[in-house]
Amino acid sequence: MIIVRVPKGEASFVTNVRRKLRRNQRHRRIRLRGEIAYSDQYAYFVFPDGSLEAAFALSIYMQCERRRIPCQLYLAEEAGVEDFGEEVVDCAEAWSWGKLPRRCYSLGSRQ
Repeated sequence: MIIVRVPKGEASFVTNVRRKLRRNQRHRRIRLRGEIAYSDQYAYFVFPDGSLEAAFALSIYMQCERRRIPCQLYLAEEAGVEDFGEEVVDCAEAWSWGKLPRRCYSLGSRQ
């Protein structure tokens, strides 16, 4: 399980990520799996273990770092970018800047 915790005070960022998640869940070739949970202070983006989901979670984390939003990334416990494979990190970096490149669609069929 991969969890990204974002402060709820960053409402526009949370809304944008939520829209991106829903859009990619409906995409006919990507089929991203994941959910959002809210507490009083945080929004939690929760994903199952999978390469595509890991890339999306990392893209959220990288966007937070760029915008200086204090967020945490958990992989059963707190994790860093170095805990993921090189291909997943490359796709996450590309995805954090915009659309998921076609070369990364195949991550969805891997664990």
